[in-house]
Amino acid sequence: MANARFHFPTQVHTGKDAMKAVPDIATRFGNKALLVTSRRQFQDSDLVERLHQNLLTKNINTLVYDDTGVEGESVEVDQIALLAKSARCDVVIGLGGDTVLNVAKAVALLCTNPGEASDYLTEQDGYRLQIAREPLPTILCPTAFGTLGEVTPGFVLKDPADGFRKKLYNVKVAPTCAVMDPALTKGLSRKYVAASALLVLAYAIELYTSSEANPISDCFAEKAIELVHGVLPVVQKDPENAEARSALQTASLVLAYGATAAPLGPIYALCEAITSKMSTYKGSLATVLLPQLMEYNLTSSPARYVQVVKFLGEDISQISVLEAAIKAVERVRLSIEAFNIPTRLGDLGFTRDLIPDVTQIFSRFEESRYNARPIAAEDLRIILEQSL
Repeated sequence: MANARFHFPTQVHTGKDAMKAVPDIATRFGNKALLVTSRRQFQDSDLVERLHQNLLTKNINTLVYDDTGVEGESVEVDQIALLAKSARCDVVIGLGGDTVLNVAKAVALLCTNPGEASDYLTEQDGYRLQIAREPLPTILCPTAFGTLGEVTPGFVLKDPADGFRKKLYNVKVAPTCAVMDPALTKGLSRKYVAASALLVLAYAIELYTSSEANPISDCFAEKAIELVHGVLPVVQKDPENAEARSALQTASLVLAYGATAAPLGPIYALCEAITSKMSTYKGSLATVLLPQLMEYNLTSSPARYVQVVKFLGEDISQISVLEAAIKAVERVRLSIEAFNIPTRLGDLGFTRDLIPDVTQIFSRFEESRYNARPIAAEDLRIILEQSL
C-alpha cells in the first residue's frame, strides 16, 4: 500500500438547515464568539443578522467582524485577533468563502499563540511550524464550492512584506467543526457556480493524478469527479437548482477530505501564486489551467487519465491507452466550453510580465513538487505562455 497520511479531527454537520446547529455547537466552547465574515457577500441577505440573533438566543455574545478583505492579508488577521483577544472570545466562527475561512483559522491561532500572523508564514519544515498552544475552537461555514478550508489543517495568507501568498500547515489548525448547508450557496451567480464546479473538478483530477496519490485519496478523488460530472449539465441550465448545489457541496466536502490524505499539485500552487499578483477567482484560473496541465502530464500518467475519462462517462473500450488519455483532456475542454466562460489567462487579465514572479511564488508551495511529471521553471513558463 502506498504511503498515506489521513488526519481528520473535524466534526462535520451537513444537509438542509445545518446552520441551525451553529449556536448549539458554539455553546460547547463558551459564551463569547467572534464571527468573521464579509458584508460584500451578504449585502442582499439577512443571514449574518439571523445567525447573530440565533447565537444571542443561546446567550452567546458575538463580536461581528464583517469587513474581511478579498486578499486575506496577514496584517488584517493581526488586527482581528487583537479585537478577539480584547473581547475574550471563546470560539471563532467563519462564514464565507475561501478567504474568510483562511482568516478565521489564522485568527483562532493568534488568539492563543504569540507573535504576528506573518511569523507563521514560513517555509521552515515545509510550512509545518510547531505551534505551542491549541488555537481557539473554530466553526467554519463555507458559502462556496472548492474552498478546501472547511476541513483541511492549514491556511494561506498574503504577506504584505513581499506580496506573496504563503501557507501554514499544522494539524492543530484543523477546524473544530464544519457546517455544510446548501442554503449558504444560494444566490451565487451563474458564472461563479460554473467556475466553482469546475474548480472542484480540477482539484479532484489533480488529486487523483498527484505523484502522492494513494488508495485513500483515490477514493475521495474518484467520488468528487463523479459527483461533479453528474451535475454539470444541470448547473449549466439552472445554477439555482437546489439538488445540484447540494451535490456540488458534497463533492466539495469529499474533495476536502481527500486533500487531508494527499496533497494537491501544480494547479493549486499556480492558483495561489497567480492570486498573489492579481485579483481573480481561483475557479476561473483552474478552469484555464486544467487542460494545459493535463496535456503536460499525458505521457507521465496516461493510465490515470484513462480512469478519469471513465469517471466522466466516456466509452474507451475500442481505443488505446494514450488515445483514451487524450480523450480525457478533450472531454474536460468540452465541459469547460459548454459554460461559455474564459478559457485563456489573458481573458482574466494575466500578462506575460507576471510570469517571473508567479514562477518564484509557485516554487515556494510544496504542491508544486507533486506533479506526475516534474515542472521546471522553463516548463512552467511555456505552460503559462500557452495559456495566455
